[in-house]
Amino acid sequence: VDGANMCQTACLSDPGVVMFKHVFPSIFALAFCATAALAADPAPTMPADAGEAAFVTELQTAIAKKDETWLAEHATFPMYWNKDAKAVRIKTRDQFADRFEKLMTPELQAAIAAQKPNEEFRNWQGTMVGNSGRNIWIRKTGDDFRIITINDDSRVSPAAKMQ
Repeated sequence: VDGANMCQTACLSDPGVVMFKHVFPSIFALAFCATAALAADPAPTMPADAGEAAFVTELQTAIAKKDETWLAEHATFPMYWNKDAKAVRIKTRDQFADRFEKLMTPELQAAIAAQKPNEEFRNWQGTMVGNSGRNIWIRKTGDDFRIITINDDSRVSPAAKMQ
């Protein structure tokens, strides 16, 4: 066995060398392709569920009217209210009612009202109605849509794009 074949055999039997020479380049190539695909569409979104547009319109109306009853009936408890850097877990309808005036800030109401129909951001978690800082997340549960999270973060620019 000459020196070149011995090195080749030794290198292939060393798992570290195999990882470095064969596995890492493959992982790098996959990561590069995924990055390129996301660059083409930085915020891919899922298609809307049937009935979602009607629910979003009802949600916008309820927010504009500050309809606490409608909102509580269409919320899932427990839910989270994220206000700036603080996450508050709202466990019951009573807690929702107690915090309702704090939840419905004019800025949140404006962000929900400004949402254009069928332009909501969607992903596997649900649908975001509003902008990147002030929004309400909804999710289809059974045959109905439910409010799952309320975000009211003044630190995030309304023009910030979801990614």
